[in-house]
Order: sequence, then structure tokens, then C-alpha cells
Amino acid sequence: PPGRALEDISKAEAALAETQAMMAGHGRINTDIAGFIELRRQMDDLLNERILLFTTGSLAEANRLSQAQIAGSLTWMLIFAGLAGAIGVVAVWQLVTGVVRPIRMLHTAAAHYAQGDLSYRIETDAIDELGLLSRAMSDMAEELQFARAQTAEINAGLEQQVVQRTQALAATNRELAAGFLCAVEPRQ
Repeated sequence: PPGRALEDISKAEAALAETQAMMAGHGRINTDIAGFIELRRQMDDLLNERILLFTTGSLAEANRLSQAQIAGSLTWMLIFAGLAGAIGVVAVWQLVTGVVRPIRMLHTAAAHYAQGDLSYRIETDAIDELGLLSRAMSDMAEELQFARAQTAEINAGLEQQVVQRTQALAATNRELAAGFLCAVEPRQ
């Protein structure tokens, strides 16, 4: 642990200061130098051991934290990928219901109208362009159906008039033919 390594370093520095004070106070420099060198070697070994433990512990802790962060990032990536997939499904559904289905309804209506079935209507509540087009096609079919009915009614009236006039003309021709025959025949 980092706190213990710092504590050991402080103890080693205190021991070094004590040794230096002893050497200065006694005047036995040659004998104390060997003790000092040994103490210094022991302190360096202890310090190196503590640094190694600190570094190894820090690396292990850093590795553990990195793995935890990677796992957390992976979790978030999976969550966002799932959300993106769900949004994609919703977008496709909106495309199908908002564009493809109305276009199919328009195609079906056009096929009915092309076959002469003007009674087919497109039922929609949409207020977008496809909804407006659908209502316009239904209105057009209704107007054409009404115009066709009027044309059939007018044609039936005209046919009746032709029949009546043909009958009247035939009667007039008979009368004229009867009058002409009377005028041409000798009277006896």
C-alpha cells in the first residue's frame, strides 16, 4: 500500500539522520561507515521492496480499474446499440406505415379505376401529402362516377328521343306515302 511505503521511507530517512548524528558525535568514522553502508543497503533493499510492492499493487489496481472501465464501456455500448436497433425498428415501421402502405393503397385504387370500378374509395385519415393525394383520387373517382352516371342518363334520354323521333318520322312517312298513293292513283 502507498501509505506504508511512505512510512517506511520516513523511518529510513530518520535512521539515516540518526546514524549521521552518531558518526559526528563519536568521531569513530571508519567503524561507523561500515555500519552506515550496511544500514544504507538495508534501507535501499527495503525501499526497493516497498516500491516494487507499491508499483505492482498500483499496476494491479490500475489493471483492475481499466478492466472495470472497459466492462462498463462495453455495457454502455451494448445499451446504445440496443437503443439504436430499437430506433431503427421504429423508423422502419414508420416508413412502412407512413409511406409504403399509403402508396400500396394508391396503387390498388388506380388499378380499380383503370378497370372501370369507380366505386372503390381510399379510406385514410392522414394529413400528409399521401393522405391529400388519396383523398384527391377518391374525390376524382366520385366525380367521374357522377359524370358517368349523368352521361348514361343523358344517353338514355337521347336514345328515347331518337326512338320517338324515328317512330314519328316513320308515321309521317306512312302518312305521306298514303297521301301520295292517293294522289297518284287514278280515280275511277
